[in-house]
Amino acid sequence: MRRALLVVSQSALGGCAADEPVVPEPPLEPLFAFAVLAAPHIVNDVEREARLAAAVAWIDAVPHDPPIELVLVLGDIGWGGGLARAKALLDELSVPYVPLVGDNEIHEGDDDTFATVFEPRYAALATELEGFRRAPVPVAHPTSAEPAWLENAAFEHRGVRFFALDWCVRGVAGALGEFGDLHDFTGGTLPWLAGELPAPADALPGSIVLASHIPTFLGLFDHAEMDALTALFAPLDAAIYAAIAGHLHGNLTMDGPGHPALATDAVFEDQVTVRRFDVLGNGARFAYVDELVVVPFP
Repeated sequence: MRRALLVVSQSALGGCAADEPVVPEPPLEPLFAFAVLAAPHIVNDVEREARLAAAVAWIDAVPHDPPIELVLVLGDIGWGGGLARAKALLDELSVPYVPLVGDNEIHEGDDDTFATVFEPRYAALATELEGFRRAPVPVAHPTSAEPAWLENAAFEHRGVRFFALDWCVRGVAGALGEFGDLHDFTGGTLPWLAGELPAPADALPGSIVLASHIPTFLGLFDHAEMDALTALFAPLDAAIYAAIAGHLHGNLTMDGPGHPALATDAVFEDQVTVRRFDVLGNGARFAYVDELVVVPFP
């Protein structure tokens, strides 16, 4: 299933005066593709490891046009001994991958272990991706007794700005730990993101992609939090393509704070699904086509 998810009008690109000739927009050209994996849940389970290996093999072994140049792994990657095993499987990728922490790693007490296991990956990303920067960790949490290892990072690729964001709750057990948290405190996700977002004049339409484990929509965030996100993103509404997430174990499109929130199904159950995004551009704007791919698996 392939869908074009971004349409930008001529007015969004800057209109022309009535007496000026209209210059045709240059054609959009394929630039690159990136892939998304959600929730491998690697935890000493042979089938789950085989599912993740199948997804990795599809990304690497199948010819792609345009080529997949980047993979985002959207949290719930693994816990306990599964974290190191998940990293070993993901390290088979021939393209850079960015690991995001999920709520399950935190529920299992592996907040800091996640950071330790993937530290070599973050170090490699600093050399593999343009302008890769990771927020300082850990940070003091205002209510939790433990420091919070908030995994936030940003980078650019072929003119597109990616933001990998940690909205996972800290210091809350049970069902409430499934919701999102803006971490609006010193060193937290919201102020860090506010300091990293570009000025509207510096951001072409469609040039920003947000990624997280927790999807940003009303229900996982309350009204006040959604209002805060809407206010933050409003000046960049034309520039933000979508917020890409996992967590919900389904392929869903929801209304986010001024842009779509796209959830991708978990790798560890149901069909092995990879979401692929083709990125097109013409120097004036970017556009995207996404495809949900079911990877063959016994």
